[in-house]
Amino acid sequence: MVFTVETVTDRDGQVVRRGACGAVSESAVILPPPEPVKPKITTSAPQHANTGEKIQDEAVLTGPFPQGTVIEFYYQHTPFTDPAADLDELACEAPDPASTEGAVKIGATVLGHDIAAGATETLYSPEFTSDVEGCTRIKETAYAPGEGPGREVLAEGRFDALGERTMWRQPPPPPGDLPLTGANAGLWVAAAGLLAGSGVVLMLAACLRRRAAGNGDSAW
Repeated sequence: MVFTVETVTDRDGQVVRRGACGAVSESAVILPPPEPVKPKITTSAPQHANTGEKIQDEAVLTGPFPQGTVIEFYYQHTPFTDPAADLDELACEAPDPASTEGAVKIGATVLGHDIAAGATETLYSPEFTSDVEGCTRIKETAYAPGEGPGREVLAEGRFDALGERTMWRQPPPPPGDLPLTGANAGLWVAAAGLLAGSGVVLMLAACLRRRAAGNGDSAW
């Protein structure tokens, strides 16, 4: 706290008036400077995708970020712990959220303008896909403008962040003609056989009747 006191004196130095120490309007609270707003990235990827399908990761940047910031996207792929499990019970092995070992770089997106402190903007990763079933988890790193290994990291995601996981499954078979499979196929085949057999019997009976009539035979 800082308290201000004013004193008024005449030309001879005699005190004419003095303010009160501690008056409300004469007090000030001195606070430490505010913490600088730190840039951050929160992102989301599609929850499910078919193998071979192209998807993108959606990155929401909260400033400040300067123009020219480079956002690099990486993913780690892990297999299903039980590939035969039902869709709502599928799970994948969890990668080390801090490790980049085995990570695949998807690509980079460059910010074309400044983002003010506290302001947000959405950017998208380059398209990527997976040819095998399992999970991919995304991680983003925002680098300050510039090149070289010593670039400053402005913000960074994690491989275990919520919304960063995509579960890849084989696409369903394409629609086609109604298949004759299983018990239904057996019924159809049996019915066709009976109809074909009945036709042969009827044709044979008709021939025998004609032959009997021509010979004067009364067998039929």
